Order: sequence, then structure tokens, then C-alpha cells
Amino acid sequence: MTVARSRLKTMRLSLAVLFLSFVHSIAWAQDFRALVAAIAEGRLPDRAVQILQEQVAKDPSAPSWKLWLGLAFCLNGQWDPARRCYEEAKGLSATASHPWFPPLFPSDWLGRLIPVTRRNLSHRHLWTSPLVLWEGEQLRDPLHRESFPFVAFVYTSDSKMARRICTAFLQSLDDLPTTTDWIARFSDALLSLGERFRVQNLPPVKLWIFRDGDGSSFTGPGYTALYGIKRKDPANLVCSAAHEAAHHLVPAFGPFAGLHEPYSGGFVGERLYLFSLLDQNGEAPLPDFLDRLWRDRLIPETVRGQQFLLSLRDQEKQEPEMNAFIGVAIYLERLLGEAFYEILPQAPDPSWNGFLSVFEAGMQQQMEKSVLRLFFRAPGATFPLPVPPRPRDGVRTVASQVHPLWLPKGIVAAEIDCEGEGELDLFWNESLIATVRANARCDRRASFLFESKAQGWGAFRALWRRGKGKVSGIHLRLVTREGENG
Repeated sequence: MTVARSRLKTMRLSLAVLFLSFVHSIAWAQDFRALVAAIAEGRLPDRAVQILQEQVAKDPSAPSWKLWLGLAFCLNGQWDPARRCYEEAKGLSATASHPWFPPLFPSDWLGRLIPVTRRNLSHRHLWTSPLVLWEGEQLRDPLHRESFPFVAFVYTSDSKMARRICTAFLQSLDDLPTTTDWIARFSDALLSLGERFRVQNLPPVKLWIFRDGDGSSFTGPGYTALYGIKRKDPANLVCSAAHEAAHHLVPAFGPFAGLHEPYSGGFVGERLYLFSLLDQNGEAPLPDFLDRLWRDRLIPETVRGQQFLLSLRDQEKQEPEMNAFIGVAIYLERLLGEAFYEILPQAPDPSWNGFLSVFEAGMQQQMEKSVLRLFFRAPGATFPLPVPPRPRDGVRTVASQVHPLWLPKGIVAAEIDCEGEGELDLFWNESLIATVRANARCDRRASFLFESKAQGWGAFRALWRRGKGKVSGIHLRLVTREGENG
């Protein structure tokens, strides 16, 4: 009896030990899952590195422990030990998975150590990861609380570091080529517009790509939701991706009537991105999709925007509809160049008057301080619509140009850059202000003075009395203002 009781007691003790061990193992597993989830989300809990180092020591042939330890070292800014972890994992033939992709790491790891692919779009430093399973806590989008099991990461880099600029969450793997192209183009537009508006280290934008939907999208603070990827031709894909990227970076003005969104940020930013593609393309033949957008959208919009500005001479208080506002904004970008991106964020409010007044004040201040440099990089207000074939050739040499400019009242010193051969008459509104004789063998820069009799928008006209060519820019300086003696 005593022996039986002793055996029973021993059995109960063993069962208790097994139960406690089981409970401990469950608790440890739960704690470890929480640890990994935190690291996956970019957080580094206390003792995380130590715990992972212990796991690597217990199972040195398992590449996953080395990957998670490498990611933890990256979150702690310890690049040398992180490099060793990734190199060892690569030596163990580790496949692409979530911990391969830290938010920040040395740029010389790109492609050689971190398995990302370079995308040759407009930005030279754009890299995308393959699609992998998200290994943090189950992700749900901020709008509908649906789950997203897949993730891809997009990076940019400078000479020292690579940083994540976009994290794309996907519900399915349907039509991956279109999806990955959209993600890359969206990221490229983020980089392009961020550089132009001088935004430093924009926090990574989250993309939530739903399985189902009509292809529409919605952008909120720090994220964009895309309802289904629909197969698009290249022009529509580029425009839709750039439009959503622009919502994160481009100041929005409005409300304006006429289109499906009352504020301008997406529309204007989309066009600014297209112009950046044109500028980078230089004199090379345009890709078909970009040629079509240049001919069917950008030229007509800049022409109509100029026509609206010219109409302000008679109706100063009128406000444009959205289409006209887009044209005004992109014409001013073509006219002002880099100054456009410096002036636009200084607008006092998002109204039409706030937009127009900041540019008028900016141009006047520059004319008073030194020289206002303007560039005629868009066809003028009288360019024929619809646009004829090969419009880029058509705007190089023309018989006449009309461009709206804003001038204060006073005496203005002007200098034009022109190319062509013949005799050129220059007008401010209806007044002849200069005649220039151009020689085809070289570009010509001509200087002259003229009087702006009233403050406001007016028409600068270049009319080739003989021959033809192009005025490519004008430099303006205010010599005397109204009420001053010359």
C-alpha cells in the first residue's frame, strides 16, 4: 500500500512537472511570437537581441533565427553584426521572407545582400522586394478592418543608406505584374514629387491593395487604399499611381467644381510627375504612352490655363473650374521652374485667391530683389487645338507666341533668349516694346526696357515679322515702381 501511494505521488508530481513545462512552453511560444511580431513592425523589445542570440546558439543551422537577429540588429543600428547575420543566412540558402527587409540599412547591401530588384523608372534609386508573407500581428486596414496576408517593400537610397519609402499590403496574388508595376510607379512618383517639393525623409507610405473593387482609390494620412487592381494601359496606370502619390505631397487648393475631386492636389501632382518624365526624356523619342499624354492632355491643359489667365485682365474676380485651375498650375510650373516649388507651399490658404496671390507676390518680390527668370517650356495660349502630330517639333519654331505674365506697374528691364532667324517684334499687351533681329547661326539674347502701365496679368507676344524661331525665356527686373522717379 505504501509503495502504491509512493508511486501515485511520484506520478502526480511528474504530471505536474509535465503540465508546468507544457504551460511554460505555451507561454514561451506566445512571448516569442509577440517578440517576432514587434520586430516585424519595427519595434525592438527589451532583451530581443539576447533572446534571438540564444536561439541562434541553440540551432545555428536554422536561417530564420539569423534573419530575425539580423533585422533586430538593423533596428538597433548595429550594421556589422547585422551584415554577418544576413551573410550567414544567405549561406544557408534562406529564401525571401519578411525579416530580410529592414526599414533602414547600408545602401551597399542592395541587391547583393538584401534580395531586392532595381526598377528603372524615372528615379535611379528605386528598389522593390518580392512579395512575402507578413509575419507581424494580423494586419487590418484602417478603413474596413479587413486582413492582408502579403507584403512588399520599396526602398530608395543615397550613397550611404537605403530606406523604406513604401510598404504595400495585399490581400491576394492576382495579376501580380500589374500590381507590382502600380506599386513601383506609385513609389517612383513619391520620390519624384518629394524631391521637387524638397520633402526630406517622407515617412513610409502604406498601400492597402484590396482583392475586389472597381479600381478606385482613397488616400488618407500616411496611407492609400486601392480597391482592386484592374488591368490598365500604361498611360492610365502611370496617371492613377501618380495621382494617389501626389495626395501625400502636393499642396491642395480648392474647392473647385468640374471633376470628381474638389481639391487639386492629386490632379496637379499627376501632371507634375508627367512633366518630370518629359524633362528626363530630353530630346529622345517619347514612349508611346507619354507622347499620347503630352499631346492629348498636357498641351491642351496648359493652353487653356494660359487662356484663363489672360481672361483675368477683364474679369479679375472670376474663379476657375478644376480643369482650368489644373492648366494654370502646370503652366506656372513650366514658366517658373524650380521657383514654382518654392513659392507654392507658402500660399496663405488653399483658396484660389490664396494660390494666385502667392505667385503674384513671389514674382514681384523676385523682380524687386534681383531678376525673375521665366521659361517658355509650354506651347503658348494660341497654340492650335486639337494638337497636330509631333507637337514637340511644332513648339520649337513658331511664327508667333502668346504667354500670360504678371507684372507690377513700373519700368521693367527685360532680356529674352531666342533662337531662329529673322526679325522678331515683341509686345506687352497691345504695345510694341522691342524689335529683335536674330541670326540662325547662334542663339540670341536681347535686352530692352519697357513700361508696364498697370499691375496685373497681361499678354507677352512674340511675332516673327520675317522668318520664324522661338523665344525660350525672358528675364525681368523692376527698375522703377509706380510713384518712383527713374
